[in-house]
Amino acid sequence: MKHLWIYILLLASVVSSCDKRRVYPCEISISVSKDAPCDSLSVYCYESDYNRTRLLYNGVVKDSLKLMEYTNTMVPDVAYFCIGSDTVCHYFVLEPGRVDIQLLKDWVLITSGGTNRHLFEFRKKIRSIDKQRELIDSLYRKHAGDSTLTFAQEQRWFKRDSVMSDSLQRLFKAFVNRGDAAAAIVREQYAKRLSLATWKDVSK
Repeated sequence: MKHLWIYILLLASVVSSCDKRRVYPCEISISVSKDAPCDSLSVYCYESDYNRTRLLYNGVVKDSLKLMEYTNTMVPDVAYFCIGSDTVCHYFVLEPGRVDIQLLKDWVLITSGGTNRHLFEFRKKIRSIDKQRELIDSLYRKHAGDSTLTFAQEQRWFKRDSVMSDSLQRLFKAFVNRGDAAAAIVREQYAKRLSLATWKDVSK
């Protein structure tokens, strides 16, 4: 009987350790350049397990700030920060390891390994396509304004813009269908840019 109770206690401890949620450290390193318009910062994390948003930091950031949080590596959480009284949310993924955030004069750079790296590469592709479309629009307006726009130019630029527009929707669709925290960020951040057809595909 004595050995039976010892066995039961050992079994209970093993089951308890298996059920316990494993968490891993995540360091958020934030640096602010001297010319960046940042007087204060608010950092939040959306905890999907509890369906709530938690404030991680709210205060002044002079040169740099380091925050240590913990996350479940199997379910990375969506995090974001706002600069000062600005309502624009800058999203990133809270995942094991280190997330580097650089606040520059005209740009916010978020880098790290894992899911954040894929999100950063995706944003680079979107910016690249946007710049190409802006160039086409600028050329079109210039030639239309000085009456030098030809039918061939108009057709060529229209075709190029359509191809890039379709490419954007394919990128959105592929990334959102990943179904992870980065996909949730893209769906939230670029919701207004998703076409009706893309919305139907990613909502299935």
